[in-house]
Amino acid sequence: MTTTTQTTRTVPVQTPWRQHGLLYLVFFLIGAQMFVVSPMLADVSTDLGEPPSAAAMIITAYVLGYALVSPVLGALADNRSRRRVILLGGTIFGIADLVCALGPSLPIIVVAHGVTGVGGALAGPAIWAYFGETAAPHQVGRAIGRGTAAFASGQILGVPLGTFVAGAASWRWSFAALGACMLATMLLLAFRLRDPDRPRPAERSATQALRASAALWRRPEFVLIIVMTTLAQASRMGAYSFVGLLFGRRFGLGVTQLGLVGAVAGVGALLGSFVAGPLVDRWRRSGWSIASISVGAGTVLAVAMGVALTASHVQVALAGLVVWFAAGGTLFGATQAQLATRFPRQRGSVVSWNNSASNLGVAVGTTVLGAFVPGVAGFVIMACGLAAASTLAAAALWRAQARGGRGRTREAG
Repeated sequence: MTTTTQTTRTVPVQTPWRQHGLLYLVFFLIGAQMFVVSPMLADVSTDLGEPPSAAAMIITAYVLGYALVSPVLGALADNRSRRRVILLGGTIFGIADLVCALGPSLPIIVVAHGVTGVGGALAGPAIWAYFGETAAPHQVGRAIGRGTAAFASGQILGVPLGTFVAGAASWRWSFAALGACMLATMLLLAFRLRDPDRPRPAERSATQALRASAALWRRPEFVLIIVMTTLAQASRMGAYSFVGLLFGRRFGLGVTQLGLVGAVAGVGALLGSFVAGPLVDRWRRSGWSIASISVGAGTVLAVAMGVALTASHVQVALAGLVVWFAAGGTLFGATQAQLATRFPRQRGSVVSWNNSASNLGVAVGTTVLGAFVPGVAGFVIMACGLAAASTLAAAALWRAQARGGRGRTREAG
């Protein structure tokens, strides 16, 4: 049900949760894809007769495929049917996964997994935009928060699912299962998904679309969001890359126990994702800037990381880890809501750029923090410093919006 405004756009008064539910499943599969390969690398290496370092290129190909093409695809797809873009991206994702399952050699699997990332890069931003365009105004934050939670759930369950399927059958069946599930979901979406009721985009050439996307970098608000995302990911995920090594040495945890540490972090991320949605909706109803949520979450993130990385008792460290990822999940959800509400005509483009910034942040964080021994003073200061810098970027964003007369006004939608 919708009510028509004075513009050419209609404002939803009811959120299509059933359609969103299928899209949340897509996000779950994309999230699982990022981590399902890790526990299978030894088996892949043995079966294909390749060294583990070469087999790890399967993971790298997916990340690069997603990150490098995301801004281009987001710009080109922004004035296209959301439904068609989602179906195309999901279909590419599913077929490429089946190729991975059947691939006779490592190079074919690496290329196919890179194409899987391209499919995710095409569908993902369109889905985020779909949430912002179809959710009722008072439920935008909740719709986006549930998407964040679905993605986090896939990441949490990706490792155990990959381990279980590979152990019960073969690593190839893990790819086959993900591909088949994605294609089945696309079939359901083909019948159930409807395009958002939005103004018909002006016809633009590919060059015009790319120029419009590049022009976003002339907007300070957009640049601050991208900087905030990059620094936040560099801190929270960059430091997390070394948590297994750090906790193993400091607390004497074994492989199984470290797996539980990963589950604890996943639960924290899931909690933060669920908190972000209602929080964003309440802030928008009150007319407050969503950037203020990012400031609070970034502050909590920096403190929690300091606790988790320096604690001498494992219980305290784990508690810090839960809060660390809960704050990170809240920050991520608030950022997605910012993008959906502040840039309503370029939702696909801005989310695509933000996705690339997220992956860049992880790469920067692991590289910079890799120069330190995990747990030493320099490592902790750098990790928490990156989180603090992200908070400063969020504060600058909040101030810029206030100066523009929007700090206490309702977010655009």
